[in-house]
Amino acid sequence: MHNSSTPASGRTHRFYREYIADFLPEHLTDMHAHLDVSDLHKQGQPTSDQDPPEVIPQYQRIFPEKKLKPLLSAASSEVYNAEFVNAHISRLAKTRNLPALLFPNPQWDEESLDVQLTHGGFYGVNVIPEMAPHYLPSDEVRIFDLLPPHQCEVLNSRNMIALIVLPRSRGVTDPVNLAQLSSIAQQWPNVTPIITSTAPVSDATDLDNALSIIQECEQIRFDLTMNCGEWFWEKLLSAADPRRILFGTNLHLSSSSDVVSPAVETQTEELYQRIDTFRKAAQNIPLSDTDIFNVFTKNGATLLEQVSEYVPHQQLQMVVPEEGIDADLPPELPRGYVLRTFREGDEESYTRLMQSAGFKEWGTHYLESAKRKAVPGGIFFILYEPEQQLAATACGLHNPDNKHPFGAEIGWVATDPRHRGQKLAYIASIAVIRRLQQAGYQRIYLKTDDYRLPALKTFLKLGLVPYLEEAGMAERWRRVCRKLNLDYDSLRTATSK
Repeated sequence: MHNSSTPASGRTHRFYREYIADFLPEHLTDMHAHLDVSDLHKQGQPTSDQDPPEVIPQYQRIFPEKKLKPLLSAASSEVYNAEFVNAHISRLAKTRNLPALLFPNPQWDEESLDVQLTHGGFYGVNVIPEMAPHYLPSDEVRIFDLLPPHQCEVLNSRNMIALIVLPRSRGVTDPVNLAQLSSIAQQWPNVTPIITSTAPVSDATDLDNALSIIQECEQIRFDLTMNCGEWFWEKLLSAADPRRILFGTNLHLSSSSDVVSPAVETQTEELYQRIDTFRKAAQNIPLSDTDIFNVFTKNGATLLEQVSEYVPHQQLQMVVPEEGIDADLPPELPRGYVLRTFREGDEESYTRLMQSAGFKEWGTHYLESAKRKAVPGGIFFILYEPEQQLAATACGLHNPDNKHPFGAEIGWVATDPRHRGQKLAYIASIAVIRRLQQAGYQRIYLKTDDYRLPALKTFLKLGLVPYLEEAGMAERWRRVCRKLNLDYDSLRTATSK
């Protein structure tokens, strides 16, 4: 980590040193940061072992000698390609051990949102007015157009965050916004809305009315990125507990870790001005040093810690038991299907198969990583001969890690939706296990997600057993078993053999 840097030069630098540096605590929790992944979009998808961008040094050019932890989401300009940016943000957050928010599609049903949150390990969602249907005029967009009630149900069940950039030109004082924020607070009390707005507040009476409503909704938090003056913060600090205010920067960090993007450069002075505005209001109230520490550090850190208990940080794991699996030979394939291994020239068909099976992030880099890590003859396909189409796949990867130091992984098991229901993934997985055993691996494992119920059912039928050495895995497997109508205790007994 870089501990010394300089912010923007000249007048902005002097302003930071004179007004901001000593006001801020040493540790900062930024609850509203973005990563611009447009450069990564041009490069294609990353491999699982490719080093993702480092974001902390970029912060330290803006806040020298401070230590920061950001809550990341994608840049709003990238929302049109939500699946791509969510995949990148998720991977960076997991690799760097940082929390992140999902850009949701308002059209997703409950299961789709739940899948995305689980798969990405997200702490909640970031909704912005740009997500609204295009036919709605900007001043007719409602919060529920961005975050529908059925999605609030999902967030409520997970005790998650909803970072809401308020729509409509009146922002926090708009009656429709206030009514729907109040509805969220009353109907889904486990959701923590963090609200911000680019709309300035100019009418003191409107603000008093808004604060009288929001004051009763104790779980609502205020983001320091709100476009408001000194008097706004004085009124808010007089009406609400400072523990409800969270530091946020709205910085757009670059995916190139050595580059401060033009967006960050242009926002730096504005950010300093916002912090200074809050500083003046805090002095006028006045806030204590403890209050200021809470706003810039503790409030966000405490919320993230609370939500982290509901975020699945690790994929489920299963292992082939020491006694092996029951199936001596792969079952007979259905008519018209043949089992074969990867051949040069399969790349394009392989990519289509993976994307059709739901791995939307699959691209050139993932393909090259699979080819590089696969044991010789370890990528298996089931080909539907009448159409010369790849219908299913699984591969055996040389992929030791700390938990499996001499291990091989069963990876990228997938079936084209048009060919499901014929045990093709089951057959391909048996072929992989046999190949890995032939290669001498004694520890064979796989990783998968809680929501991939058909895959989990296939792996359990194969004879693989849950790997319960991680904290929290037992409860997650209990939930899986309930959904599959299986006896969890028998699985645990099998695991402990």
